[in-house]
Amino acid sequence: MTPAMLRTLREMRDAEKQEDFEDAQIVCSGIECWLGLRCISRRTVYGLLRLMVIKPCWESATEYFEITGTGRSVLERPELEHELQTAILVGKPFTITNEHKIELI
Repeated sequence: MTPAMLRTLREMRDAEKQEDFEDAQIVCSGIECWLGLRCISRRTVYGLLRLMVIKPCWESATEYFEITGTGRSVLERPELEHELQTAILVGKPFTITNEHKIELI
């Protein structure tokens, strides 16, 4: 995960904890994406989607994305990212336990 991806996830989680739900979502319109007042790249958004740490929560002409439980777990336990990438490559369903560990289903 790139530093930009980690920074974006942290900002989303922190805004969510402060109940600032507008700033907890990535908003994309065309090629522009924003998290609060900060412009982020579409590449960052696609990378986060590929790892399933964010999910679309509203689609129209404007797209909205929010952090997932997987994203929160990766922030709690950064080494989970490697296990997550492996689980995605295997292509089997998985779950994340309360101990922030991946279990294939």
